[in-house]
Amino acid sequence: MNRSVMTVALLALVAGAAGCEFHARSPEQYRDDTQKLLATKSSELQACYDAALKQNKTLGGTVTVKFVVKEETGELTKVALDPAGTTAVAPLTDCVLTALNGLKLNPPDAREGQASFAFDFQSKTVGSAK
Repeated sequence: MNRSVMTVALLALVAGAAGCEFHARSPEQYRDDTQKLLATKSSELQACYDAALKQNKTLGGTVTVKFVVKEETGELTKVALDPAGTTAVAPLTDCVLTALNGLKLNPPDAREGQASFAFDFQSKTVGSAK
């Protein structure tokens, strides 16, 4: 599985509440921290792909997800497929969405973040010898 960032668009939408101590990341830090968080699921995502390969040995494609990182909690919410950037089949996309459930950015940020991330899955078929 190759992982690539299609678009990580992070928008600071809401300022943190006064008196609360939360991390305030730059857009670059937000992107990097979110990528690291998603990377913690790489073994589960690989398992999703391996399971899908059992059904189709040449399966490949991209699963693009969009999500919101809630301010103050860091929880990934509204995790959904971005159909415009997704080429993989439903069993794989469903598994990726399930694998991302429950993720939380730690420490949380004082601002809400919106992101899009693409996971590229490529089969490694072996050519026949001539």
